[in-house]
Order: sequence, then structure tokens, then C-alpha cells
Amino acid sequence: MKKRKNPKNSESNSVKTDRKIYLFAFIAELLILCTILSVFSLMIVNSDVSQNIMPYLSIFSFSISAFGAGFIAVRPKRKNGITVGFISALPVTAISAALIAALNGGTVSFVFIITIVSQVLCSMAGGVTAANIRKKVR
Repeated sequence: MKKRKNPKNSESNSVKTDRKIYLFAFIAELLILCTILSVFSLMIVNSDVSQNIMPYLSIFSFSISAFGAGFIAVRPKRKNGITVGFISALPVTAISAALIAALNGGTVSFVFIITIVSQVLCSMAGGVTAANIRKKVR
């Protein structure tokens, strides 16, 4: 005879796997962010790029890393793309908000708002993209 699954046990396993997925997405988002920021900083140092472009490059790098986190978090289960994508980007969004506010002396600027909004939207877009990718049928 088969043993019945305990709903409480399967629920705790689901929470554990969700935490692992979110942690992996967080680490991947940090790696993507560091890589893109390093490439952009190398590009700024080695070329005659104006300093005025730096906020736009940071917005772009934060957005790409948030998209990657949303995509990575939703890809294993392919469900709830918007909510899981949103949740996966919250830690780095909070960290970036704290850093930007600290660098600006506590003032909220237009770049700050655009960065936070673009991170949230791109993480949800990454989640939706991962949820809508179909499996290959042979």
C-alpha cells in the first residue's frame, strides 16, 4: 500500500524549494549586476565617455539584472510569473534603494524613482517571459 502524503510535509517542502529558488535568483542577480557594472566601468575608464551617461548605465544594469532574477526564479516552476518575478527582485531593489539614497544624502531624485520602477517592472517581465516559454515537443 502506498503511504499518503502528509499535506503539511509537502507544504514545508514547497516552502523550502521556494526559498532555495529565491536565494539562487538573488545570487544570480548579484552576479549579473556585478558583471554588467564591471563592464560598464571598464568601458567608461578606457574610453572618452561622458560622466553624464553613468546614471543611465546604472539603470540599464539594474534592469537587466532584475530581468535575469525574475527569469531564473520562475523558470523551474513556470507559474505565477508576475508575483514570483516581483518577489525575486525585492532584496536587490531594497539594497539598491538604500545605496542610492545614501549616495544622494537621503534625497529622492528622478533617477532613484526610475531605477526602482524599472527594476520592479523588469523583474516581473522576466517572470512572465519565463512562465510563457513553452517546453519543446519532440
